[in-house]
Amino acid sequence: MINRSEKEIIEKWNKNTPETIVSICCTSYNHETYIEDALDGFLIQKTDFPFEILIRDDCSDDSTAEIIRAYAKRYPSIIKAYYEKENTYSQGVGPFTQLLKKPKAKYIALCEGDDYWTDPYKLQRQVEILEKNPEISLVATKTVIKNANSSHITGRAGFFDICDFIKRDVILSTASVMFRRCNYDKDARELHELYPGDWSIFLSQLKKGRGYVMDDAMTVYRQHEGGVFSSLRKYEQYRISLDDYIAYLQMKKRFSIRERECFFIGARKRLSQVFVGDYEHEPQEIETAMKDYKIFLERYEYLIFLILYRINWWLFARLSWRIMRFTDKFYFMRNRRKNGI
Repeated sequence: MINRSEKEIIEKWNKNTPETIVSICCTSYNHETYIEDALDGFLIQKTDFPFEILIRDDCSDDSTAEIIRAYAKRYPSIIKAYYEKENTYSQGVGPFTQLLKKPKAKYIALCEGDDYWTDPYKLQRQVEILEKNPEISLVATKTVIKNANSSHITGRAGFFDICDFIKRDVILSTASVMFRRCNYDKDARELHELYPGDWSIFLSQLKKGRGYVMDDAMTVYRQHEGGVFSSLRKYEQYRISLDDYIAYLQMKKRFSIRERECFFIGARKRLSQVFVGDYEHEPQEIETAMKDYKIFLERYEYLIFLILYRINWWLFARLSWRIMRFTDKFYFMRNRRKNGI
């Protein structure tokens, strides 16, 4: 626990700004090893506006809840804690689904209990960007990806739109993101309840405006054995993200033709990645992925034609599609032989 009192934090706030400007939303489950780093990262924030910390423990069976209670007791005006009596994630409820109903502030910042912030001016700088740029709906920072053996910085600084995000040209870390609460409206909540990951939150925000990634790394994302996603094998991560892509691709009323085309491209990338890189798979997994790839192309190839047809490149579309199918077939058959299938 940091050596900074609640009074020291509050006395820096502008007395002419009585309302809370930022709600920090943090979720935790069995994070006793990490939760203090997360809470300390919130409490080191130096701002000229009020902020609150909303933290939800999903019925941890270690000492996470006790640690949160100790912090909430010391910072009663800043920390509001919620304790579930039974684990809701195992019942299909997303980590942030319930917590995002609580904030009343103008902006929302996210962080999971095993990640943390390192820059004391993160909130201040992100709020200043959103205040000065009404066209920006979401602002993030670069992030340090840290595991037991190494660490590296990820993120591409600058502006981006929803298609950049869908095609994975921009990777966002949940702990780095701040967005406008007004954009988390009824449609956004419905989408988040259908697909309770952080992706649905980011998509809803980017439907309303542009995103911006700051050039500084102010947050740390931990990869560890207890992580919900980072602990999965690469193949399992691929399956989850692919299923998400295909689900979003079918939402004709929520996403434009251009956006659905980007989902198509993103899904195609994820399908191809199973055959390359450092992924380790069983032969049956590769066979399954190849079948998925074939079904996916047959089901969604009309999107390619639809876009190109709109610019009167119908003949070019037919030719380019045939070439692409031929090269894909050659490439994946070669990998099939290589893996002894």
